[in-house]
Amino acid sequence: MEGNKISLRALDPDDDRGLKTMADSHQPINFEEALKPFYQRASEAEERLLKLEAALASKKDAGNEEHLKTISNFQSKAENDNAELATEFEKLKYVEQADAGEGEHLKTIRDLQSELEDAKAEALSERKKAEELAAENEKHKYRIKHLIRALEEADQKLGSRSDHNSEATAPKIHKLGHELR
Repeated sequence: MEGNKISLRALDPDDDRGLKTMADSHQPINFEEALKPFYQRASEAEERLLKLEAALASKKDAGNEEHLKTISNFQSKAENDNAELATEFEKLKYVEQADAGEGEHLKTIRDLQSELEDAKAEALSERKKAEELAAENEKHKYRIKHLIRALEEADQKLGSRSDHNSEATAPKIHKLGHELR
């Protein structure tokens, strides 16, 4: 076990140590049966540990301290593994209870998630439309600004030729330019 983590797994009937996920198994899971191999391996480890302790106790070498430390480490790991197994078993019971009562709540949650995703997609679409309209509006303002400038220049050129037309159209163009800015 890497990092002392235990995953929720069911036993593969073809291999007594091979595992497959519970989601792959469509049959109800007997949690005690599923955890039996873990308990069996823990018991085997404890038995091996007891044998090592007995062998070390019979020898009174100077190196026994190191072996005793190793045994102590194995014992603490075995105890931690047993505690994790007990915790995992409690989690499995909790999951089993939650699975039994999740039906309507899960459907409601899924419906709400679907509605939320739809609303997000619609908001994103509306935001894109607003950005496109704002960009188009800026383009139109830019074009109008240049058209007004061109009209003013044309009016000035015409004004130098005939002063009476220039006086009538200049205020209108000037007013239009201020309204659009």
